[in-house]
Amino acid sequence: MASQSFVDSVVKEIIQPGVNRLMELPYFTELRSGKLSTKRLQGWALQHYLHNVALLKGFALCMVKNSHDPDLFKYFLYQMNEEQYHPDLAKKFGLAIDLQEEDFANAMPIFECLSHTAKTIHGMLLGSAVRVTCS
Repeated sequence: MASQSFVDSVVKEIIQPGVNRLMELPYFTELRSGKLSTKRLQGWALQHYLHNVALLKGFALCMVKNSHDPDLFKYFLYQMNEEQYHPDLAKKFGLAIDLQEEDFANAMPIFECLSHTAKTIHGMLLGSAVRVTCS
């Protein structure tokens, strides 16, 4: 039972305050109130698309890197299968709010999104399966 109290304390003292701070940011406040502009939603679609394409490439690299270890290979194959349609969903959403195919073809990641993507892929390539699951 001690482990459950530890988990409860982590959720209460670390995770929930982080979620609360995140939800207080202007982006999520405007999203909840229905005031988020189409331009910002388009930006989200483009950045999310780029992030997910990069994740798929990262999973492919990890599958090659871990091809000697059947368990890790299967782990990264599973993760890739779970994520494989996410770029398409982000693109479909963007197209529905007036983005064009060329917007996706010419999109560049903004610094904050690129940093997040880089950190995620860094964990995938250099970390363990447990570390990847946490990122």
